[in-house]
Amino acid sequence: MKVSQLTLEMLSSESEKILKTLPIAHYLKVDTIPVVFDNLSSTSYFNPSEFTIHVALANIADAIIGSGKNEITNADLEKTIRCFLYHEISHAILTPKNLMTSANGWTLLNPTLANILEDERIETLLSNYYHNVDFKENLHNVVKLQQARDFTSFVFNAVRFRYCPINNKDVNNHVNDFIKKTSHIGALSGDEYYLCSLMEKLIKYLKGIWDSLPKSTSKSASKQPSEATGDGDGEGTQSEETSSTSNEDEEKATEQTEEKGKSQDSSCEDEQNDDKNAENAENDSLEDSSSRPEEEETSNEENAENEKTITLDECEDADSPLSDEEIEQAVAEVVLLLKQESADHGKYTMKIKDFQCDNNTKVELLKVIVRNVGTGIHENQAQYGYSGRFNAKRFMKDYNDSCKWFEKRAYEDNQKSKKSSKKILNIWLDQSGSFRSNDDAVNNVLKALYEIEKKRNDFEWNLIRVDEHFTIENDKEKRYSKSSGGNALPKEEIEKCYKQLNKTGYEYNIVLFDGEVGDENAAIYLARVERNYKLGKISQHDYEYYKKSEQDMDYQNLKVFDNKRSIFIVERSNIRPIKTVCSNAKSIIEQNSGYANALAKNTIKALDLLF
Repeated sequence: MKVSQLTLEMLSSESEKILKTLPIAHYLKVDTIPVVFDNLSSTSYFNPSEFTIHVALANIADAIIGSGKNEITNADLEKTIRCFLYHEISHAILTPKNLMTSANGWTLLNPTLANILEDERIETLLSNYYHNVDFKENLHNVVKLQQARDFTSFVFNAVRFRYCPINNKDVNNHVNDFIKKTSHIGALSGDEYYLCSLMEKLIKYLKGIWDSLPKSTSKSASKQPSEATGDGDGEGTQSEETSSTSNEDEEKATEQTEEKGKSQDSSCEDEQNDDKNAENAENDSLEDSSSRPEEEETSNEENAENEKTITLDECEDADSPLSDEEIEQAVAEVVLLLKQESADHGKYTMKIKDFQCDNNTKVELLKVIVRNVGTGIHENQAQYGYSGRFNAKRFMKDYNDSCKWFEKRAYEDNQKSKKSSKKILNIWLDQSGSFRSNDDAVNNVLKALYEIEKKRNDFEWNLIRVDEHFTIENDKEKRYSKSSGGNALPKEEIEKCYKQLNKTGYEYNIVLFDGEVGDENAAIYLARVERNYKLGKISQHDYEYYKKSEQDMDYQNLKVFDNKRSIFIVERSNIRPIKTVCSNAKSIIEQNSGYANALAKNTIKALDLLF
């Protein structure tokens, strides 16, 4: 069946049927995710408020129906539609929604060129991700690879077909390098500027190659109109739109210049000059007529050269620069952002099981624990009296004085009382906005703890969110870090949470803070507020407000952690007041990305002692 025989209604109906068979939720590793057609949008996108993927049907129609020149058999139609559906779904999860706006606003990058690069980026990254989907085969089926006629079609050939008349391997390496550097970017990653800047860098490199081609190629390119070689957001019409847009812009600019010239001529020329110009124009017309056959012959030769179809053997391979494992990880991180954004809109409920552990060394050690601690111990077994107990010394090169600190605590505890059957680890986690950069790394550790807890019936861990309040996360599936807001140290809330979670006196507490979580001079400011109130300098309302504010910032409120089973992992500004208030607790100074590593290291030591 010819594509030209397809109507939009027929294509829409067929696409609806095929869409229902696609296991999108399986690929994104979610329970369910609706995928719907959007007849109004020109781009496919993810809607976080609905946790839904919207597919731009117009792009698929343009790609398949296009100019009507392509022919697809009835047998191939289903495969072609399915491939374009996956292409658009890939846009929805990987392409920043504001990419084209960013391309215009932040760089001199032509949005059409940006779309060519983005099409190649998403298809190459996911080239082996979907079963029985071959993006490159689909591209070759619907588009004929021909000699470039202008810079846009040259970019399309170099990027999408991986064909360049010179330096082909080097060009291919540059494209792969661009894709690898942007493999982490997804629809909601907020890296539009970085993506656009790398696109612009690649386009500048390709422009240099284009300018180095023989002048005859460039000259013929400027004279020849472009035909369809790509897609708008799909495949079949991109270069047609690109070339037509480029040519239309040039024509409009030429028309405007001519109109402006005519306007200026009419304002300064008289009737005599008009007659003279008319006579000259007639003579020029005769001269053009005499030279036309030679120009037509040259034009035909250039057309023949440009119509030459390039074989696929002349193209470089476009395998993904990432391994299958790296692709899986990249998609998992992208989907995680989609879930988090939807959770903010109340549409998707985030669960700790959704998180993926990375290959961080410390997290790998936690995985070792998962594999070695077994399934649990009986109530009457001693702390170390079970088969298969691991020793942190075997897994950690930095088994330093911190671990000795834990060993000393464990020895003292064993001398005092028999161990409880339930081993409890409490993690008090900073959730202020400044801690946000640590969320992903910390969640890797929390996910590992989640796995350990599932494997052992004698272990439990709790997450206490520390922002302007101290709140125990009672939903075990929501024990993950998502930082925003500010900090405070409300004394009553701290004491209530601590008493609720430390009933036996043998629990471990790890407290993570960045920045200045409290005010070292809170007591001084509080005394000043009380004095000013007594002198009548502030009202009753202001007094209550300032009093509560200063009380909630006092480091003294952390006094409940002044014991040998509590560890503070904090930024340097907190060390002095914490050591003053909690002299028996252990304090560790960490900055920037060190929090997650310190948490993992000390969690391993705590588990080593707990088990």
